[in-house]
Order: sequence, then structure tokens, then C-alpha cells
Amino acid sequence: MTTPWNLKFGAANLTVGVPGDASEIPPEAPFRLLVTGNFSGDRKDRVPLGQRKRLLIDRDNFDEVLAKLAPSVMLPGTAGGSDVPIAINSLEDFEPDRLFETLPVFDELRLLQSQLDQPSSFEQAAARIRAWGKLPATAQEAAPKPAMSGGELLSQMLGEDPGQATEPAESSEWQRFLRRIVQPQLVEKADPRKADFEKVVEEAISAQMRAILHHPKFQALEAAWRSLFLLVRQLPTDETLQIFIWDVRLNEWQADLVQADPHDSVLVREITQSGAEKPWGAVVSLETFGKGIDDLQVLGSMLLVVSRGRTPVLAAASPRLVGCPSLASDPDPREWKADPNLKAAWQMIRSLAPAKYLGLVMPRFLLRLPYGKNATETEAFAFEEMPTPEHEHYLWGSGAVLCALMLAEGFVAAGWDIGLADIRQLNGLPLHVYAEDGSTTSKPCAEVHLRETALEVLIEQGLMTLMSLRDRDGVRLARWQSAAQSQEQLAGLW
Repeated sequence: MTTPWNLKFGAANLTVGVPGDASEIPPEAPFRLLVTGNFSGDRKDRVPLGQRKRLLIDRDNFDEVLAKLAPSVMLPGTAGGSDVPIAINSLEDFEPDRLFETLPVFDELRLLQSQLDQPSSFEQAAARIRAWGKLPATAQEAAPKPAMSGGELLSQMLGEDPGQATEPAESSEWQRFLRRIVQPQLVEKADPRKADFEKVVEEAISAQMRAILHHPKFQALEAAWRSLFLLVRQLPTDETLQIFIWDVRLNEWQADLVQADPHDSVLVREITQSGAEKPWGAVVSLETFGKGIDDLQVLGSMLLVVSRGRTPVLAAASPRLVGCPSLASDPDPREWKADPNLKAAWQMIRSLAPAKYLGLVMPRFLLRLPYGKNATETEAFAFEEMPTPEHEHYLWGSGAVLCALMLAEGFVAAGWDIGLADIRQLNGLPLHVYAEDGSTTSKPCAEVHLRETALEVLIEQGLMTLMSLRDRDGVRLARWQSAAQSQEQLAGLW
């Protein structure tokens, strides 16, 4: 049974929200993008939301703004070890070479690399690496063992030691992690050569690096900043075209938008005080909406506020909104089963008068190529980020960013007379080409090649849909469709 659900903004019911008047925008008014998201990561010392300023960002001050916000992320230690704090002061700090050089979690592995290169310290390093695999220093040092029974042989095949009832406790969780990585390579090598030791160390480095790069918290922070970098790199910002960022987490939006009096809302103040002479061309949220009813509550409240200035809201839609766990693994819409409460909440938002100012976008798009010899190579160590491609290990960005980029390019071309029909395609995106089963293939720039039936479902559900161009570095927007049930075109100041 569907639970009754109602959207509220403080004491004001959202259904009474009506966008501002349709007065003509001054032709000299600048086009300003406001990009909101969590740009500070896990940083604890943020100032209160009411004191947090919007920051103008462009290609000239990008590094300065990033350093000013000083984002950081705290990742749980491998195998239960100590947490890994990562401070980001530049875009390069997201890259494997810089992470390897600066993170203490790699200290021991960097030392071993150095020791293996020095004859005077080689044996010390070799002994340390052998200890990970529980192997003797040389074949001659291995004590002879009696003949094994069938059960003992099976135990050895399974990686067990039948001659040892109990195993000494490891010195740390980190040692257990290293042992799991290197033991398969050492188990049949009693006296490996130098190259073998180096390979073992590099694999341990690679395993730890992959754990960092693919952690959801690290991916979210990297995606936020690389999305910004794409915008400032592609757009000719000046006094007529400006990009602002606002460092706000989703839970902060949630707290701000439940004020009993909307005039106490920071969002209301920031959005409504700009006036017609400096309007917002679009508000872009880097959050993904539709994972649950709570985030749709925030989205609906945000829409009510922002649309009063005839400003569209662009954000990413979660596949869960249409009952799809993942577009990559579940491409057939006949298998999609939407949660009835979530579906009812979304349909309520679509029924609102301001829904024509809302654009929820899917799928995501590829922000960077994986690291490796056939894509983006590293220098400090040999590294393959994805020995075999895993969909969620790619760095995906919100499709709303590409739509914002197209809107801004439309403004550059025609001012406020933006022709949406003319700005539906973007090229020059990362395209990952790789070998699979003896042939060459490529990863679609927008996650997948959608089936025609899936495209129809997404459009019917009021979603702006990006389509990957097959074996090309571009995407095409199916249509500039708003979330409104009427399926009308996205509205704005144009």
C-alpha cells in the first residue's frame, strides 16, 4: 500500500509555489551559473552555512579557490587498519603519482622500492617481502616435510598449512592485507629474482591505490572538482559569463529548507537577492536525487525557491527513481520495478507548477580516463587502475554538468536568445578504448548505449536523457525536457 506523501517547505505547501513574473531580462545581464555541491569533502572546520560565501571561479583562479576550500577526505584503513586522511590542495593531488608520494600509507612500500635498488639493502628488503608470504629466505632453508595424506594435500591446494594447527598473530592488519596481495605470486617461488620482488611491491602499491581511487567518498570529491574544471576549461568566462560555486552538503540543504519561515532560509536569501540585473542562468546541483523520498523532499523545496526567479534547477537523477538498480547491469526496462512511494513522490513534484524549471539528467558521463599504459600513464610506479574494466570504478560525473555546459555555450552563441534545439551535442569527452576478448572496444561516454525502449521510459518519466555516440567521444541530449508532466521544454530566462 502506498504511503500518503506530501511535499512541504516549512509551513508553506509547495503546491502553492508560482514562479516570478515573466518580465523581460535585460540583454546586457550576465549569464551566471551557480554550482552547488560538497566541495570540501570531510573537512570539519566549515563556517556556518549562513556565513558561507559563494565563490567566483574561472580558469585563472581555479587552483586558488581549490586551495582556499582545502578539501579533505578520510578513508577507512585497509583491512581495518588506521584511517587514511587525504588533503587536497590542487587537482594533481587526486592523481596516483601525487598520492603515492605524499600519503603515509605508502611509506613502507616506497622504502622497499628504494632498498631493492641498493645492493647494500636488497637482502633486508627481500626478507621483509618474503615475510609477507610466509616463505623461507631460500629453497635450502626450507625444512623437509613428511609425505602428506590426501586430506593434507587438499589443504595445501586450498592454501592451508596442514602442518600448523595455529598461526601466529600478524603484527598488524596492514601485514595481513599485504600478505593476501603478494602470497599468490610467491607461493611457488622459494628464491625470486629482483624483478619478482619489484613486481610484488608494485602490486601491493597498486592494490592500495585502487582501494583509494575507487572509494565512493574519494570518487565523489574528485568528481566534484573535475566537473568544475571541465566547466572553467571549456567556457570563456568573463563579466558576461560567470561561474560561482557554493560549498553546501545535501544534509545542509535539508536543514535549511525546513525553516518554518522561508525568509529564514539561506537559500531563499542567496537566490532571491540577486535581482533581474544579475540573474542566475541556472542552478546546478552536483547531488543525485531520487535515491529516496528524503532527497526528493529537498529537491522539491529547492525547486520552489529557485524557480521564483525563473531559474532552472539542473541535477542528476538516480536510476532508482525509475526502479533501475544500474543502467549498466540492468539495461532492460521490463525488469525495472520502481518503489511505489518513491514513484508517488516524484509524480507529485512533476505535478507542481514550477516543474517546468526542473531538469533531472541521466545517465552520468565519464570525467577522466583510467590510469594505465593505454590511457593515462603514471610515472612513480607501473599502475593499471583497471586490469579489467569495472563500471563503478570509472570516475563518473553528473549529467547535469554537461547540460549546464550546453546552456552556457548557447548563451555565448546567442545571448539570452538561447536556442535549446541547437545545443544538444557535446564532443571531446574522454573515450576509453581497450582490448576485450581479442578485439578492441570502447566504454560509452555516457555509461551505456541505451535501448530504444529504455530511452522511451526515461523520457516518459520526465528525465533529460544523455545518449552516447557509438565509438565516438561525444554525447547527445535526447531533448531539453523538463520534469513537468506535460513534458514541455525546460523553462528559463531565455
